[in-house]
Amino acid sequence: MKQDNAQIVIVAIILIAIIIVAGLGYVIHSSQLVQYTISGTVKQKWIDVGSDSSYYLLRITQLDGTDKMVEVNRNIFHGSDYNPDIVYSDIEVNKTYIFTCWGWDWQWSSVYWYPNVIIAKEIKW
Repeated sequence: MKQDNAQIVIVAIILIAIIIVAGLGYVIHSSQLVQYTISGTVKQKWIDVGSDSSYYLLRITQLDGTDKMVEVNRNIFHGSDYNPDIVYSDIEVNKTYIFTCWGWDWQWSSVYWYPNVIIAKEIKW
């Protein structure tokens, strides 16, 4: 009987480990690798300096008239040809762009994650 219980515990531990690994894989995939687009006119841009790093921030007005915050930030999954310093410096206020983004757009109380811009392509009217 003791051997049966030990096998059940081992199987349970393996199943829990598989669930944890699958969950982490999903979180990393959805928050770091999935890309989508947001279109809007840049109303403000600034660099917010924190205690250990800085953040390139943009306030945009989307084509439907709603305001949104986005960030230009580093991501190790987007390779060496992606340079957020250049992307941010090329963005101009009062111009409209299609932003290719990654990351979650989530805000609750004082916790927030902004979409992160990979590519900003100006829309010429």
